[in-house]
Amino acid sequence: ARQAFGGSVGVFGRWPLIRSLYLQPQIALASYEQNIQFRGEGLPNGTETFRFTDLEFPLHFVITNQSAHFPLKAHFVFGGRFSWNLAEQTSKNLVLLNERRALDVGLGIEFPAGRLRLQPQLLYSYGLNN
Repeated sequence: ARQAFGGSVGVFGRWPLIRSLYLQPQIALASYEQNIQFRGEGLPNGTETFRFTDLEFPLHFVITNQSAHFPLKAHFVFGGRFSWNLAEQTSKNLVLLNERRALDVGLGIEFPAGRLRLQPQLLYSYGLNN
């Protein structure tokens, strides 16, 4: 298998639990394709493309820097997610579960942009099944 890149779009809410710690539930739609090469005894040689279109439900805790002296606020994200693959899989070589559970960890920044607060982040998601 080779690394695949994709995209996602979604919405989230954020509620304070204690100072600097927030609960952040989300709903998102993510999509990407993955090429997998099959080789081996009893398998036909070749490459198959798998499409993933996941409806995701992440639940994260966010620790945010509360300093008022800087326009940028760093944050650390951790939590988990459940997702469901809506794309149909037709491979005879590999059978994947439609549901996915994962643990997430990430880093990000938050900065003001007019009336909005933009929050780009880098998130690693470790799958617990499949």
